[in-house]
Parts: sequence; structure tokens; C-alpha cells
Amino acid sequence: MPYRNRASPPTKPNTIGTKSIASPQEMIKRKGVKKISQQISHVKAMEKVPLEESIRLIYPRLTVLVTTANPAREVNAAPYSWIAPVSFSPPMLYLGIQRRETLTVKNIRRGKEFVVNVVTRDWAEKAVSCGAKLPDKVERSGLEFEEGKKVSVPCVKGAKIVLECRLKDIIESGQADHFLILGEIVHAEKEPGLEDEDIAMHISGETFVGPGKRFQVEGKK
Repeated sequence: MPYRNRASPPTKPNTIGTKSIASPQEMIKRKGVKKISQQISHVKAMEKVPLEESIRLIYPRLTVLVTTANPAREVNAAPYSWIAPVSFSPPMLYLGIQRRETLTVKNIRRGKEFVVNVVTRDWAEKAVSCGAKLPDKVERSGLEFEEGKKVSVPCVKGAKIVLECRLKDIIESGQADHFLILGEIVHAEKEPGLEDEDIAMHISGETFVGPGKRFQVEGKK
């Protein structure tokens, strides 16, 4: 029986018996949606962290003992874990130090020099003890010191990585509660055979960890 208009009759989906067969495009779409929904269903809910605690999520951090000296050549040492490189050429690093005139800050301002001694497990306890607010904390620590090679500030005797620095700038940024102390590395030493796991990394408080197993990640080519 003829159709009432001259338009082509509507097409019907391919069928085998009474079962519809989706087009390849439709199958891809359906599988993609299913895969995404499966991924979403397996995502764990994130825990909200108070903003005042957010900086603590940047961990673990390299632990260093910064040595400085006053005009009378008296040595001060203090542990820090806010440190990072900022330049290859010239080689420069920064220290984040609480924004107050501590002995470390005063000595750096006056002498324009400081030494970064990377802390390892074998003397981590001595290094951390230098964070005490005691006038004789350095003597109590049991640490020994030796002359620097390029700066007048002594370094920790037995430290496996030593970075001697000259001050480039002290930055006070707006309302930030830390100084950014920029130093140019003028001499560097490392003990041959130093193992990654010997290096002390700070998590928080009195909790530290050694670097884990190395792994490679292939980058863009």
C-alpha cells in the first residue's frame, strides 16, 4: 500500500531477529560513558584541610642545619626544612626562615655568609637539638665544626653534603610570616657513596623519613 507522501520510508535499525544492533559510534559512546562512570564511582572522597594546615601538605622536605657566625666568630646552628633551589647559573638556593630577628638572620645580615649542611640519619638528633631555645644549644649538641673553604663561616664536621653560600638578598614579602633568604652557592662538597636513604627528610614535628626507592618516569620526547 503506497505511503501518503512521497518521502522515503523511515529507516529501521539493523536487527537480528528482534534484537537491535547499535552502530559502532553508539557502542563507543556507551562504553566510554560506562568506563567514566566506573572511574568516578571508585574515586575516594577528598578530605578538606584547613588553610592554616595546607603548607604542611608539602612534604617530606629536605632537612638542613644552617651554620652562621657573629663578628666574635661564635658559631650558631639552627635546623630548617624550608629550602629549595632557585637558579642553576649562578647556583642559588633559598631558605624560608621565620620573620623575626633570630641569631641566624642577624648573623646572615651582618656577615653576608652562611653554610647549608644537609642532615643525614647519623647526626639528625644532634642537628634537631640545635632548634632548642638555649644559649648553649650548640655546645650541648656535641657537634664539631671545621673551617669553610670559600666562606668564613664554619661547616659541620662530618656532614656529607655541604653548600657554602654568600647572601644575595633577604626578601620580606607582604604579610608572609617568613623571610626568603637567597644565597649563591660558592662552594659545594659531597661525600662519595652517599646513599639516598641516609638523607633526613622532615614530615612534621619530630617525624622524619628517608627517601624511598628510586623510580624512573619517562618524559616527553
